[in-house]
Amino acid sequence: MTLEELGFNEKAKQVISFEKNDAIGRVIAEHKDRYVIQTSEEVFQAEITGGLRYSAESRADLPAVGDWIQFTAYDDNAVIITEVLPRYTTLNRQAVGKLGEKQIIAANVDIAFIMQAVGHDFNLNRLERYIAICNSSSIQPVILLSKTDLISTEELASLTDMIKERIRSILIYALSNETLFGYDKLKKIIKTGNTYCILGSSGVGKSSLANNLLQSTKLKVNT
Repeated sequence: MTLEELGFNEKAKQVISFEKNDAIGRVIAEHKDRYVIQTSEEVFQAEITGGLRYSAESRADLPAVGDWIQFTAYDDNAVIITEVLPRYTTLNRQAVGKLGEKQIIAANVDIAFIMQAVGHDFNLNRLERYIAICNSSSIQPVILLSKTDLISTEELASLTDMIKERIRSILIYALSNETLFGYDKLKKIIKTGNTYCILGSSGVGKSSLANNLLQSTKLKVNT
């Protein structure tokens, strides 16, 4: 796997510079104070230096999923993160119990799939809130309507028209994880080098979407 396949695209190159021999990786998972990072060659368990933790003014200064980082090895499968490299986008939410402080959900995301299931989960106001979060971070939002096998073609068309009347100039894809309806169209917008995330409530089919995309494309998908 190359750094480009891992998501080091033109946007990343505009804000990140490093020397040829620098050890560069990307955070692909976070577990409290421990991280998993992917390099062009392998996967490492990682921790951060005490200096990085001490100098952090807020949680936003510490690594998040999607961050590009520099590291130094100290064991066969373990490394120390020494620096969080500049981000070109951040997906944020309000930190729990900390008024005014933002928590980074993911960094360096290009496109966010906002997923809602047709039926009881669908909520236009919630959809607009997700889109506002993406727009504030310069992340392209794409709407995915899941479980469309449960409604008629007419009902789906009516729902899509309702979204378009209120939310303009946005891509909308109707999907079924059962029949794989809509996946052929969705795969056409997925490009190597871009980083994608999936936003949505529990039970709308996010894990099924990730697994189906993983099986039908060359993407590396983390859920």
